[in-house]
Amino acid sequence: MEGSTAHPRTRPTVLVVGGGYAGVTAAKALDDVADVTLVEPKDAFVHNVAALRALVAPQWLPKIFLPYDHLLENGHVVRDQVVRLGGASER
Repeated sequence: MEGSTAHPRTRPTVLVVGGGYAGVTAAKALDDVADVTLVEPKDAFVHNVAALRALVAPQWLPKIFLPYDHLLENGHVVRDQVVRLGGASER
């Protein structure tokens, strides 16, 4: 538009608390369209459903542990716990 100042389009920032099934799914789904930070104290996701299979087929054991450090291509994972979350009015 002539005479107007164009603002570069910025990606939204998303904080995902917890790396369980829902957190991992949300973080991966948003990784391409937002700046995602996943906060999770553990270093790997344990796919519990596959644990039974690994019990009878030991070659499956490495497949049930999914390290968080390889989860996101663009976002990042912080190994920590969220103890308080406040809005802008609390700053």
